[in-house]
Amino acid sequence: MIHLVDIDPGNWRLKLEVAESQKHYVANSTVMLARAYAYREHRSRAFIIYHGETPVV
Repeated sequence: MIHLVDIDPGNWRLKLEVAESQKHYVANSTVMLARAYAYREHRSRAFIIYHGETPVV
């Protein structure tokens, strides 16, 4: 089953990458984490998509 998991101190260092052909569709994970942190006062959140217990890479 597909589900979302909040990024937290235990999982934020997962090495997640997209295929080279899809990189122009997705922002860099470092940039996205920085944005979520910068806007946390505005309820910004970041998630990891999981398929069962496996993070989607």
